Amino acid sequence: MLSGLLEAELYAYILVFARMGGALMLLPGFGERVVPERSRLLLALAVTLAITPMIANRLPSIPAGIGPLVITLVSELLVGIFLGAIGRLVFNTLDMAGSFILGQIGLSSATALNPLMADQGATISVMLMLAASVIIMQTDLHILLLRGLIDSYALFDPARPWPLGDYTAAYVRTFSQVFEIALRMTAPFIIATMVLYVGLALIARLMPQLQVFFIALPLQIGLGFIVLIAVIPAIMIAFTDELGQLWRALVQPGVGP
Repeated sequence: MLSGLLEAELYAYILVFARMGGALMLLPGFGERVVPERSRLLLALAVTLAITPMIANRLPSIPAGIGPLVITLVSELLVGIFLGAIGRLVFNTLDMAGSFILGQIGLSSATALNPLMADQGATISVMLMLAASVIIMQTDLHILLLRGLIDSYALFDPARPWPLGDYTAAYVRTFSQVFEIALRMTAPFIIATMVLYVGLALIARLMPQLQVFFIALPLQIGLGFIVLIAVIPAIMIAFTDELGQLWRALVQPGVGP
């Protein structure tokens, strides 16, 4: 009897660790490339030890055979990866917005090493993503992400089969929302560029001898940086709000974005 109880307890911790480990390997603030994988797994273990007693009544009993056991563990790992991938997709809004912004101000070829992704990225994207990582920790948004992982057990029940179609639809829907958010962040630059080129077109008509193409790019870059300085606070506020709303909508039943 005692051995059966110990096996049940161990099974519960392993099941929770599978979901927490998969999620924390990808979630913003936790799953960055600069954070060693071992540190992420240790954090997942610490979270598992803390929350398993709170959600033990929601976990299924030990399956009878090795096949169902493996299927349940893999399913929980995939749920964690799905949740982490959704969070990472929302975080990459800034990468998408930075690329759009650079295209609007005429510096689309300006790239730099992005330490969060261990790859080359748009310079503005690197700046926005680094700032967002700090803001996530400073505003306790990372606690909301962890809380969401706990709440996810009410929506993603380990005892139920894995609804692949619903998860795919949720990922596609989130991607469309992320694209829309990135465009909204880029809207001031689109408007400023349109106004600039309309003004240059009028000048070209009024002063045909003026070589507009020689002054267009410097003016576009200068105006772009002025607009960037003005709207960076609004971009970061919008990002944190959207991340919190989309995350709540995903992991908490009945909460809209």
